[in-house]
Amino acid sequence: MPFKVTLSEEPAMTGDAPTANAILRAEGIKLVLEDVSESNTPKWQHVANEGQFLGYRHGEDPFAFTRETFIEMIRNFRNHPQFKAGPDGVGVEDVVPWDFEHASEYYAAEGSIPATGTPAQGWIKDLKVVTGPNGKAELWALTLFLPTALEYIRNGQYKWSSVSVIMNAVDPVSGERVGAVLTSVALTNHPFIQSLEPLAASANNGIGLRVNSWWDAAGNATEAVDSLKTLFGLKELSTIPEVVSEISKLRQIVEMGAPSIGIDLPGIFGALRQILNMGALTSE
Repeated sequence: MPFKVTLSEEPAMTGDAPTANAILRAEGIKLVLEDVSESNTPKWQHVANEGQFLGYRHGEDPFAFTRETFIEMIRNFRNHPQFKAGPDGVGVEDVVPWDFEHASEYYAAEGSIPATGTPAQGWIKDLKVVTGPNGKAELWALTLFLPTALEYIRNGQYKWSSVSVIMNAVDPVSGERVGAVLTSVALTNHPFIQSLEPLAASANNGIGLRVNSWWDAAGNATEAVDSLKTLFGLKELSTIPEVVSEISKLRQIVEMGAPSIGIDLPGIFGALRQILNMGALTSE
């Protein structure tokens, strides 16, 4: 058996809500997964795809997003005075806002700000380019959603994103052309760019349900829990015992030594290695 996951479960009680700690061990590495279903930390959200778009505003303003366009956006984003990288090189400060249905862009253009204003519904802290399963570039935004947006996403009331970009922007200080600048991202149910991953209130490391694609290594227990939920197709608010149950089923399949029709074991174990940042999963 080339792969095996060993774990133990310690039930605990917090008020009336049962929780559990699940311990995963592999090659001497121990990861404690805690019940973090209610946590709110920055998550990578899929906001744009590479492609030629001819139907924008009835075809009057066709445009294209390329990998180079996304690289320009990242460069300009990180040149923003608000951008600050943490020890791991990933942004930690609020830079570009999220809004509902491009409200901040619309009202600014119309010169009419409603009495309630256009408050940010979340903040982007960093950007990255991911190569999708079709080989094309995707733009992902490290996002911290604020309470109203977070509730809408968790309830399924908002599903998608829509970017607002100045394609050939001018630097306000130097007056030089700097290329594409991301100015805001909207929560919407009518995205212009199709085939985006749905918005996630829990971390999925920018990959969704792509078993055979690359997963970012979990940086902490919160990210590991959410990635495992995504990998096993569990709901966002699934509990730790449910995650443990899925891993136990996987272990049983491996120990039986029999092929399982419809289960991509190499893909699942490859994803586990990436999530847990391990070269291989072995028994203790």
